[in-house]
Amino acid sequence: KEIKITQSDFVPELTFSEDEIETSIAEETRTIIVNSNAIWRATCDANWINLWNTIGSNGASNLKFTVRANNIATRVAAIKVTLEDYNITKEIQITQFVPKLELSKTEISVSAAEETHSLTIDTNMSWTATCEADWITLSPTSGPEGVHTLNIAIKANTLTMDRAAIIKINNSKYNITKEIKVSQVKFVPEINLSTSSISADVSEETKSIDITSNISWKATSDADWIT
Repeated sequence: KEIKITQSDFVPELTFSEDEIETSIAEETRTIIVNSNAIWRATCDANWINLWNTIGSNGASNLKFTVRANNIATRVAAIKVTLEDYNITKEIQITQFVPKLELSKTEISVSAAEETHSLTIDTNMSWTATCEADWITLSPTSGPEGVHTLNIAIKANTLTMDRAAIIKINNSKYNITKEIKVSQVKFVPEINLSTSSISADVSEETKSIDITSNISWKATSDADWIT
């Protein structure tokens, strides 16, 4: 009698604890767990990434790397892990993200009248715009990365004092906030007359003057011979 023994083909395996990593702008050392049933080798062409260990064996191994500090621009690189005996390569993407949030203006000064202003937001992040002042309305109040126009509607100031408010543009993930200061002058009531003196002869006569005002007004006379 015979006993038939069948052995399946070897299937190489290569997986990572994570294959997309985002790091800060500071120098940072990270560790990835490489799971494989064969010997692997890691390489990286980016000169801002240093690999601590480049070869691993069967089972779970630690792939440790250091990303150098960066404050210029966002950059992306790939660590390649290869099973050389089986011509299999997989990549781990490393992104060093430099947040960008630029405003075309940081101060707005307006008159007491109702006004609308706008500014440009240039960012590589999502953002939200807020203002605690009830006399300022923002549109839109949020947006994705890119270049956007923020419209700022400012109500008329009816108070006899100057006022100011702060508009905040924020990204909570990276804890970045930029501010725009809005200043509005006080309301100054005015009544101007085209003349302050009228001469009339003895006969009945009708005269007129021009009144220019930014408030409502009422005219009175103590003399019973003037209407």
